[in-house]
Amino acid sequence: MSNNKETAQRILQTCLQIWHKAGAVIILSLLTIFIYNALFLNRAHIELDCTSDHTATIEVYWTEPGKDFSKDKMSRVQIQPNETRTGLFLHDIREISRIRFDPTNQVDGMIIFRKITISQPGMRPIVLETPEDFAQFEEGTDIAAVSFVPELGWIVHSAGKNPYLYLTLPP
Repeated sequence: MSNNKETAQRILQTCLQIWHKAGAVIILSLLTIFIYNALFLNRAHIELDCTSDHTATIEVYWTEPGKDFSKDKMSRVQIQPNETRTGLFLHDIREISRIRFDPTNQVDGMIIFRKITISQPGMRPIVLETPEDFAQFEEGTDIAAVSFVPELGWIVHSAGKNPYLYLTLPP
C-alpha cells in the first residue's frame, strides 16, 4: 500500500515539475493567441492606392448603426506627394455601418484614389476602383469637385479645411 502511495506522490511531483516548466509557456501561448485575435483578426484594414499633390493626412472615422462619428473611432495616415500605397486599421467591420473619409487637410488640395480595399480576415473584401464603386460615396462638406478619370482614378478636390465623404457599408 505504501508503494502505491509513494508512486502517486512521485507522479504528482513529476506533474508539478512539468507544470512549473511548461505552465508559463502554455499561459504565454494562450495570451499571444488572444492578443493576435484581438489586434488582427477582429480588425478591418483599409489599403489605399492613391497619390496627392501635397503632403496629406487622411483620416478615416467609423461608426456603428445609430451612432455619431467621434475622434475615439478614428485612424489616420499621412501620405507624401507621389506616394502610392498606404494603409490603416479600423475596428471590427461587422460592427461598422458607415465610414467617413477625410481625404486631405489642405484647403485647396487634390488626392487621387486608384483603389480602396477594405478587408478583414474571414470576410469578403470591399473593393472600390470603378466609377460605380466610387459613386457609392456621399459628399460631405468642403468638397470642391469629385470626378473619375479612367487613366488616373477617383479625383477629389477639397474646398476647405475639413473635406469629407461618407460610405455606407452593406449589411
